[in-house]
Amino acid sequence: MLREIVVGAVVLVLIAGCQPEAGGLVGKWQAHGGANSIEFSDDGQITQHRPGHMVMTWYRIEGDRMTVGHVVSGMPDETVKFQVSGDTLTIGTCLALGTMGATTFTRMED
Repeated sequence: MLREIVVGAVVLVLIAGCQPEAGGLVGKWQAHGGANSIEFSDDGQITQHRPGHMVMTWYRIEGDRMTVGHVVSGMPDETVKFQVSGDTLTIGTCLALGTMGATTFTRMED
Protein backbone atom coordinates (compact mmCIF):
# COMPACT_ATOMS: atom_id res chain seq x y z
CA MET A 1 0.00 0.00 0.00
CA LEU A 2 2.74 2.45 0.96
CA ARG A 3 4.61 1.57 -2.23
CA GLU A 4 1.56 2.51 -4.38
CA ILE A 5 1.25 5.84 -2.58
CA VAL A 6 4.94 6.63 -3.09
CA VAL A 7 4.80 5.61 -6.77
CA GLY A 8 1.67 7.73 -7.27
CA ALA A 9 3.34 10.74 -5.66
CA VAL A 10 6.43 10.33 -7.85
CA VAL A 11 4.27 10.14 -10.99
CA LEU A 12 2.46 13.35 -10.01
CA VAL A 13 5.76 15.16 -9.44
CA LEU A 14 7.06 13.99 -12.83
CA ILE A 15 3.87 15.09 -14.58
CA ALA A 16 4.01 18.49 -12.89
CA GLY A 17 7.65 18.85 -13.91
CA CYS A 18 6.69 18.44 -17.57
CA GLN A 19 4.35 21.41 -17.49
CA PRO A 20 5.54 24.94 -18.33
CA GLU A 21 6.62 26.96 -15.32
CA ALA A 22 4.02 29.53 -16.19
CA GLY A 23 3.09 30.61 -12.68
CA GLY A 24 0.59 33.44 -12.95
CA LEU A 25 0.74 33.47 -16.75
CA VAL A 26 -2.05 30.91 -17.27
CA GLY A 27 -5.35 32.56 -18.15
CA LYS A 28 -6.87 35.12 -20.52
CA TRP A 29 -5.26 38.52 -21.13
CA GLN A 30 -6.56 41.62 -22.96
CA ALA A 31 -4.10 44.01 -24.66
CA HIS A 32 -4.22 47.57 -23.34
CA GLY A 33 -5.82 49.90 -25.85
CA GLY A 34 -6.48 47.15 -28.39
CA ALA A 35 -8.85 44.44 -29.49
CA ASN A 36 -6.27 41.65 -29.24
CA SER A 37 -6.38 39.09 -26.47
CA ILE A 38 -4.28 36.06 -25.66
CA GLU A 39 -4.90 32.94 -23.57
CA PHE A 40 -2.19 30.78 -22.02
CA SER A 41 -3.22 27.28 -20.97
CA ASP A 42 -1.42 25.16 -18.40
CA ASP A 43 -0.54 22.57 -21.07
CA GLY A 44 1.73 24.99 -22.98
CA GLN A 45 -0.75 26.18 -25.61
CA ILE A 46 -1.48 29.78 -26.60
CA THR A 47 -4.65 30.97 -28.28
CA GLN A 48 -4.48 34.45 -29.82
CA HIS A 49 -7.68 36.31 -30.60
CA ARG A 50 -7.28 39.11 -33.12
CA PRO A 51 -10.04 40.94 -34.98
CA GLY A 52 -11.29 38.53 -37.62
CA HIS A 53 -9.27 35.46 -36.66
CA MET A 54 -7.87 33.16 -34.00
CA VAL A 55 -4.39 31.59 -33.97
CA MET A 56 -3.07 28.73 -31.83
CA THR A 57 0.57 27.88 -31.08
CA TRP A 58 2.72 26.70 -28.16
CA TYR A 59 4.93 28.30 -25.51
CA ARG A 60 7.65 27.26 -23.08
CA ILE A 61 8.83 29.21 -20.02
CA GLU A 62 12.42 29.42 -18.78
CA GLY A 63 12.81 31.96 -15.98
CA ASP A 64 11.73 35.38 -17.26
CA ARG A 65 11.84 34.26 -20.90
CA MET A 66 9.11 32.73 -23.01
CA THR A 67 9.79 30.78 -26.22
CA VAL A 68 6.87 30.89 -28.64
CA GLY A 69 6.32 28.67 -31.67
CA HIS A 70 5.91 30.82 -34.77
CA VAL A 71 2.62 30.32 -36.59
CA VAL A 72 4.09 31.17 -40.00
CA SER A 73 5.69 28.14 -41.63
CA GLY A 74 9.44 28.47 -41.96
CA MET A 75 9.80 31.25 -39.39
CA PRO A 76 12.00 30.48 -36.36
CA ASP A 77 10.56 30.19 -32.86
CA GLU A 78 10.94 33.38 -30.83
CA THR A 79 12.20 33.90 -27.29
CA VAL A 80 11.11 37.07 -25.49
CA LYS A 81 11.23 38.50 -21.99
CA PHE A 82 7.97 38.71 -20.09
CA GLN A 83 6.80 39.77 -16.64
CA VAL A 84 3.63 39.10 -14.68
CA SER A 85 2.85 41.53 -11.88
CA GLY A 86 -0.53 40.90 -10.31
CA ASP A 87 -3.09 41.23 -13.11
CA THR A 88 -0.63 42.86 -15.53
CA LEU A 89 1.41 40.98 -18.15
CA THR A 90 4.16 42.70 -20.14
CA ILE A 91 5.65 40.97 -23.20
CA GLY A 92 8.54 42.29 -25.29
CA THR A 93 8.50 42.39 -29.10
CA CYS A 94 7.34 39.03 -30.43
CA LEU A 95 6.14 38.78 -34.01
CA ALA A 96 4.58 35.36 -33.30
CA LEU A 97 2.33 37.02 -30.70
CA GLY A 98 1.83 40.23 -32.64
CA THR A 99 3.52 42.43 -30.02
CA MET A 100 5.73 45.34 -31.05
CA GLY A 101 7.82 46.86 -28.29
CA ALA A 102 6.72 46.19 -24.73
CA THR A 103 3.03 45.29 -24.87
CA THR A 104 0.95 45.29 -21.71
CA PHE A 105 -2.07 43.04 -21.11
CA THR A 106 -4.60 42.92 -18.28
CA ARG A 107 -5.93 39.64 -16.90
CA MET A 108 -9.53 39.00 -17.97
CA GLU A 109 -12.17 37.53 -15.68
CA ASP A 110 -13.29 33.99 -16.61
